[in-house]
Amino acid sequence: MSYLQLLQEKYEPILEAEITKMFKPIEEPMKSILLYYHRLGGKRIRPALCMISSEMVGGTAEQAAPAAAICELIHTFSLFHDDVIDNAETRRGAETVHKKWDLATAIVAGDILHAVIHGHIAQSAADGNIPNDQALTLLKWLIYEVEVKSGFAAIEESRMAASDQIPSFEEALKVTEEKTSPIIEFAMKAGALLGGGNEEEIEKLRLFGQNLGIAFQLKDDLLDFIGTSNKEKDVGGDLREGKKTPLMVLINENHPEMVQKHLGKEFSKEDFEAFASKIGSEVTEIGSYMKKYVGKAIVSLEGLKDSEAKIILQKLASSMSERTK
Repeated sequence: MSYLQLLQEKYEPILEAEITKMFKPIEEPMKSILLYYHRLGGKRIRPALCMISSEMVGGTAEQAAPAAAICELIHTFSLFHDDVIDNAETRRGAETVHKKWDLATAIVAGDILHAVIHGHIAQSAADGNIPNDQALTLLKWLIYEVEVKSGFAAIEESRMAASDQIPSFEEALKVTEEKTSPIIEFAMKAGALLGGGNEEEIEKLRLFGQNLGIAFQLKDDLLDFIGTSNKEKDVGGDLREGKKTPLMVLINENHPEMVQKHLGKEFSKEDFEAFASKIGSEVTEIGSYMKKYVGKAIVSLEGLKDSEAKIILQKLASSMSERTK
């Protein structure tokens, strides 16, 4: 069993109890639509990191539960609109919201879920579960450091995908960081804040989240190319959608004609296998970058008090290269 699975098992009951509380005011059938993607499963890495971050600074997982629910559902919310933009037909092996219901439902339900997420911060403060000043801090972080930042990165990713130009490796890496790291940084910071952490502890855990987020996304790019163990990920999806990931930029440097032939176009499984068979050093190089960011994440924990939570975070980061889904 992986360290991520261990965290999922430990924190899942706390997360589900908080989400149940969060959606108590929402009636059916809207509740089922809003929770559709969440109920399809997922890694739950963001809420787990939020709760273990609280434990890192001497707090409890329960103290961080309101923020953990937000971390899970702000990610889920983004899928409603991402799948509309990509015109995706499946998500986690099931129909996407706009395919199961319709386009208007997907767009409006995404907006409603976004509102519920922000409302939960206010409700948690009103219920006395989060101090008012911390609720305002969480809201500020969520809006300006997560939603604005990752939203702009999504626009940049779409712009680069639509362009005939191949960005530099640094440009592609920046988009990779800003579309993935902000919510993981938020998870670590929010958990530490609600757990009673000081400024130094919050910053160290934020840095851990930033570097883990980059490593996580680079691994996702690799899995898109080599496939996942559960077969849920559409192999070659980034290439088909024209995404200029750091991996694709490196491949273009060595095989520009091959990339131009396939990038942003439909191709058969056999075509992709022929494409992938010519790639080797680029995959290795991305793996090396991923390990570099894993190392930075682990270093950021130095100076924090030794604990079981710290050991788990170190081992979770170290095991990133072994992730298969």
